[in-house]
Amino acid sequence: MAEDSATQGTYDGSRDGIVSELGCYLHVRPGHAEDLRNAVREFATSAGRRGMVGAAEKIGVRTLRGTLFDNDTRFLFATTFDTDWDTYVDDAVEMMGGIAPWGKFLQYCEEIPPDAGTPGAVGNADAKELLAKVRTKAAVYIDTYPEASCKKLNRALQVLAAFEKVLDNPDAAEALKHPALKPLLDQAAE
Repeated sequence: MAEDSATQGTYDGSRDGIVSELGCYLHVRPGHAEDLRNAVREFATSAGRRGMVGAAEKIGVRTLRGTLFDNDTRFLFATTFDTDWDTYVDDAVEMMGGIAPWGKFLQYCEEIPPDAGTPGAVGNADAKELLAKVRTKAAVYIDTYPEASCKKLNRALQVLAAFEKVLDNPDAAEALKHPALKPLLDQAAE
């Protein structure tokens, strides 16, 4: 049986268009499932989580997911992003100042050093090597918008919000009659 690229250490990840995935299936340290659950919830409400909108623009992070499974003995850490593996991990670790923001919950997994949540305990190069060791390439990865970057999707949402304001403005009625706007109005009517 041939090894996939993740086990060979040259992870190319599963991709769909410009979008890549990272999945890490980890073992929860015995007796720490509730600590892990609480740490993930804390991360979800932290500045790190709130920073994901900015991160979407800067490094292309699309999603981040943490799931306990197998009676709370295993943990899935998964993320998707608009770049290749090397670029994403380098940028993410640099932006976070190391792995500590993720380490605050990953430290409850056997494959991760127990001090990973302490700033500076795991350096940037070590963080990348650590993630490389625990990742697993997806058998298949499908993204709904594989050719649209986070930046482009955010911009489309901003344009849509602005257009809806125009549609709601009674003073715009005359301008909206212009034939050049017909394609936009047809889309808005759907």
